[in-house]
Amino acid sequence: MLTFIGCGSAFHTELGNNGAFFKADNELCMIDCGSATFHRLIDYQVLNRVNQITVLMTHLHPDHIGSLGDLIFYSYFKMAPTFEAKLTVLAPEDVLVEAKSLMKKMGVEDQQVNWLEIGEVGIFGPYDVTPVRVSHADQLNCYGYELRSTKEYMYYSGDANQIPQPILQKLLNNEYDCFFKIHLGLITREMCTCR
Repeated sequence: MLTFIGCGSAFHTELGNNGAFFKADNELCMIDCGSATFHRLIDYQVLNRVNQITVLMTHLHPDHIGSLGDLIFYSYFKMAPTFEAKLTVLAPEDVLVEAKSLMKKMGVEDQQVNWLEIGEVGIFGPYDVTPVRVSHADQLNCYGYELRSTKEYMYYSGDANQIPQPILQKLLNNEYDCFFKIHLGLITREMCTCR
């Protein structure tokens, strides 16, 4: 099950940026890494006993990728064993190319991070993850994700303006165990439906 590290988008900063995580053994699996996320990870000691990090990216607005560079540098220089890539960025090719270019401009070098493209289906901790292209910002490639394990089936909308029709139909058919809809960047308990 996902734990939210923040739910306030770019505008409700006291709630942190939208993003969620779970731990699978010593691996931290995150969805997005917004501007306030790195400091929250440190403050809440989420990185304790973590030796591998995977970040699943929805899109490149700063409230979703703003502290990714900090987390990459921290994992490379501070987490044991030092000077080895321990963080993987997972995304469809178009988002991955854009994120890699942005991180390079921040000084991130190839050996400090692993870049892994999701095709039609990828692996995210114990989940098979399927990207779903969503509408959010005309100038950005944006995705929501279906996450399926042997125990549960979830949908995470990202900052989608609307839910794609095939996903909405699955929701109406009660196929998902949990459905996270981010509306205008603010997640509330009422917007998360879990069985």
